[in-house]
Amino acid sequence: MPEITVKTEIRNTEDEGKVRIAIENIINFERLDTYQENGKRYFVAKAYSLKALDKIASLIKRQRIELTARSIFEKGLEDNVIRFKLNKQAAFANKISFVTVEGEATLGAIEIEILAEEPRKIIDYIAPIPKSLRKTKEQGDKSLEQL
Repeated sequence: MPEITVKTEIRNTEDEGKVRIAIENIINFERLDTYQENGKRYFVAKAYSLKALDKIASLIKRQRIELTARSIFEKGLEDNVIRFKLNKQAAFANKISFVTVEGEATLGAIEIEILAEEPRKIIDYIAPIPKSLRKTKEQGDKSLEQL
């Protein structure tokens, strides 16, 4: 069972309700807390099931960015943890936009960490290889076997 942590800063200029909606648009969390650290406020959402990732998986599929997502997840994979960041404004608009450069998101990023025994299975669940590419790969494998 995965442990999913979503964290984002609530800036003074932001509507707390909109920041919450941004998180709700990407994950089915079980718990949402706020806390302060060094004069900054944060939302931290927690979830403990694969189903919690259904929203983000659906958005990735809808936008047809499975390969991009897989690449970012692979880059953020270390041991049993997948780490990546999403643009908060895009999440509020029900879209996925990955933050890959520090400072890229004007209002800060939504940081996501997924701890799992088999993180590659989580990647396959969230961003499966598109069927059209799976068929091409299988056909390529069969043609190699014929050699």
